[in-house]
Amino acid sequence: MNPSRYEAALNGQSAIARKVFQMVPIQEAWTVDQIIGELIRVTHTRMEIKSVHTCLGRLKDAGLIREKDRGRFQRIDVKEPSVAVVSLEVVSPTAPALVEETAAPSRRPFDILADAAAALNLLAEQIRNTAGELETAALEIENEFAKESEALEKLKQFQTLLKSLT
Repeated sequence: MNPSRYEAALNGQSAIARKVFQMVPIQEAWTVDQIIGELIRVTHTRMEIKSVHTCLGRLKDAGLIREKDRGRFQRIDVKEPSVAVVSLEVVSPTAPALVEETAAPSRRPFDILADAAAALNLLAEQIRNTAGELETAALEIENEFAKESEALEKLKQFQTLLKSLT
């Protein structure tokens, strides 16, 4: 993973996911319990194991970490782009002009487009995930509203019953 894609993927994560990401080591693979222990040790806050699993899943989907063995997570190494060293010999006075023509740009336009497309794909995936979470929350709210409406109806019936008895 190149640095620009890494930054785009990391910036697209929630603050909690970024905290969890900081606790995942690069050199070795850790279990969820080890990551939670490190999180508690460093930040002095507790997180539910379900929340940590969710964050790890999102980080894994974004390509920032990998699951080396089942339940053991490791951070992905960010590789700097290699720079090719070109040696040129001066044979004539027109050689400097030749060097200017043959020098490759630091980043090709296709690489820039590929990085932008990857960042947009990550953003689209996060938007879809957020939309799904919002839909789930709306359904839960609707269910709670229906339950409360039923309870309110029963309460009104009970009140009318009490009034009729008095």
